[in-house]
Amino acid sequence: NSKDDGLLFSYEIEKLNIRSPMVVLSACNTGKGRLYSGEGVYSLSRSFLTAGASSVIYSLWNVNDDTGYKIMTRFYKHLSEGEAKNTALRNAKLDYLKEASPMLSDPKYWSGYILSGNVTSLITNQLVYYLFIGIGLILSVVILFFLTGRKKKL
Repeated sequence: NSKDDGLLFSYEIEKLNIRSPMVVLSACNTGKGRLYSGEGVYSLSRSFLTAGASSVIYSLWNVNDDTGYKIMTRFYKHLSEGEAKNTALRNAKLDYLKEASPMLSDPKYWSGYILSGNVTSLITNQLVYYLFIGIGLILSVVILFFLTGRKKKL
């Protein structure tokens, strides 16, 4: 609209109706915010959770671009294999550590990514869907087999 200033603020995000199982904020300091007594940290990541996202991955400090790329690439690979979000993030960090040089294995390079919210796998519902389709197809074939077998006997 004409009032759009090109900036996105936390209060604007909170007004959105986000129905996403996960939001990834892979930029630097996306978990940084103001600490309010009795409320906790008020950050960009919290705004997405308030708006309805089931989970948010964010960073607590500046993350090296190359390190972030490697961790996030592995994270998405593990997610696509059906791992839970927390397990996928953990395994992505472990994969990074296996390949990283000693200089880049310091926790400041890899431990800044955090997951908040629901940790379940993203493809759980898809697997259940395919399972029901598979069972339905098998039952259809069995029923068809018995019906055609009965007609031949008559």
